[in-house]
Amino acid sequence: MGGRGYTWFGEVLHEILRSRGSSQSALAREAQARGYDYRQNSISNWMRGVHAAPPDLPTLLKEIYDLTAHEWLELAVAFAYGQRFRKEDLQNTGASRQWRLKLKDEAKGYAPQEERSLHATISAQEEPWERVTSPSRVEK
Repeated sequence: MGGRGYTWFGEVLHEILRSRGSSQSALAREAQARGYDYRQNSISNWMRGVHAAPPDLPTLLKEIYDLTAHEWLELAVAFAYGQRFRKEDLQNTGASRQWRLKLKDEAKGYAPQEERSLHATISAQEEPWERVTSPSRVEK
C-alpha cells in the first residue's frame, strides 16, 4: 500500500479510480450529476478513514465504473471491514493476539505470589465451554 495515508477501503477505491483514469474530483462530479451531494473533500475523508463512507457508495461505484466481480467483492469487503484500518493492520490481528498472549504468559511469573496462586486456581477450573454437554460426553 502506498504512503497516501489511506485505509484499506481508501486503497481499493484509489485503485478503482486509477484504473479508470478517474479521480476523487471526477467521482464527486459524477455523483453530483446523479443527485448525490458528494464533494471531493468528503471522498478524501472517506478514503483516509476520517469519516465513514455512506452506505450507498459501493452501489454508486458499481454503476459508475462497471466494476468486475473481483473489484465488487474487494470493494464490499474493504467497505465492511476496512474503513478505519489499513489492510496490513487487519491481516496482523492474529499475530498481534499471539504476541499479547505471550506477554501475558511471561508476566505471570512476575506477579505477586497471591496473584499466581489465584491464577493457578482459576486455570485449574473447568472452562465454561467445557460444561456444555456434547453427545460424546453425556452424563448419566
